[in-house]
Amino acid sequence: MKMIFWGGIFIRKTCIIHDSDEVYAYRLMNYLKAKAVLPYDFMVFTEKSALLEYLSVNETEVLFTNDEEILFRQKEWKVHKILKLSEEQFGDLDCESLEYHPVFKYQSTENIVKEMLCYCTEGSFYSATGQKETLKGHILGVYSPIGRCHKTTFSLMLANVLGKKYRVLYLNLEEYTGLKEGLLKQSAGSLSEVMYMYRRGFPGLRNRTQDMIEHLGKFDYIPPVECPDDVADILPEEWTTFLGYLLEAMEYDFLVIDIGNLVKKPWYFFEIMDTVFIPEAQDEWGKRKLKEFFDDMKTMGRGILLENSTMINIPEDEDLEKGMVTMEQLEWSTMGSFVRKVVNERGL
Repeated sequence: MKMIFWGGIFIRKTCIIHDSDEVYAYRLMNYLKAKAVLPYDFMVFTEKSALLEYLSVNETEVLFTNDEEILFRQKEWKVHKILKLSEEQFGDLDCESLEYHPVFKYQSTENIVKEMLCYCTEGSFYSATGQKETLKGHILGVYSPIGRCHKTTFSLMLANVLGKKYRVLYLNLEEYTGLKEGLLKQSAGSLSEVMYMYRRGFPGLRNRTQDMIEHLGKFDYIPPVECPDDVADILPEEWTTFLGYLLEAMEYDFLVIDIGNLVKKPWYFFEIMDTVFIPEAQDEWGKRKLKEFFDDMKTMGRGILLENSTMINIPEDEDLEKGMVTMEQLEWSTMGSFVRKVVNERGL
């Protein structure tokens, strides 16, 4: 996703779909806009003259078209990536020799998204995938679409176990964490203030962020947001670039992210993470909800984002049910043993 960051605001790039078949063009646009996790402003052109007029005065990041004249004249305009909507399938075509990427227009939209991502993440094009390859450390996520599955406890212990060997920062992205008056100390600042300063490019941001970081057990953390409304307008791509900033500027080896409903489209995070741990459901209703989540991800063209997810079967722990609230207690609980096993098995 190629974006400009200016004054704390992301300026989204334009993706144009040009096709004389108006129904097809709008159907593709609506899918890309509403279903796929792609940070573009989308436009549809069915008339070539209107498109040529637009291209003559505007920069365009991605252009879908099947017009031979536009393909021939593409160097006249500022169009970074062109995908040709071909009505015929092609075999061993040498796409690298072309100045555009041919895409079979009548294949599934999910496949079109995959081809678009693979093509556009090359070179200077910036995407979540491209960002992952430039990160200075590692990001591990823990996510579940269902509640009461010990996701947060697993996240805390994961940060603590890794913290014995690495510099680790834990972030909780739940609206309501249950941690503010218990395990985590609430300092003068919180994640709300850090994000506010980051988005506005405050001078001395690194030092200000450091002042708000607290320590627990073997890891650091930024206190959770105090009011969910403070960060309700933050885009997913802003969160991911912020995570990259924390890794590089604060010099952490690992970020452990407890992904919750504080963020829009939380699955967007999956693409920049080394691993996303998803706890198995323990009851029938939870299993059905989890199945619906996976089915929806695939139906909506997001199945590719699940490739680095790992299911974990968190064992029952009577001590957790009794309300264990210290890291020392958790360290020697069944949960502590389970997390150490997971870390060792994955070679972390």
